Amino acid sequence: MIGVGFPLLSLFFYFLFLLFVIVTIVTFLLFMFYYYFMFYVYFYDLTPKSPRNYNKLKRKFYYHLNKLKIDKSYWKNKSVLVIPPEMEGIMDSFFISFKPEIEVYKLQTKFIEEI
Repeated sequence: MIGVGFPLLSLFFYFLFLLFVIVTIVTFLLFMFYYYFMFYVYFYDLTPKSPRNYNKLKRKFYYHLNKLKIDKSYWKNKSVLVIPPEMEGIMDSFFISFKPEIEVYKLQTKFIEEI
């Protein structure tokens, strides 16, 4: 009589484990969906210490920016970049290296709509 309830108990734990796995997978997929549709928008402005250094700063800035091999679809205009999340660290360190002579604002968004 002791072994009679064992198959029902093991079946219960099997379904409980299966429910746990399904909830974990759904949570992971929702997180990846949220992460995939997130963008970082960088607004930057070159502000040299003196007007004479503007061209030198501009050449240096765009030279190093082009060395990063950023896809042209990320460029929205002359001073706006839209970057996917996997490049956030690269862009942060790039803009920090020019910090005293550049003004940067970073925006995190899920949707971008063109009007």
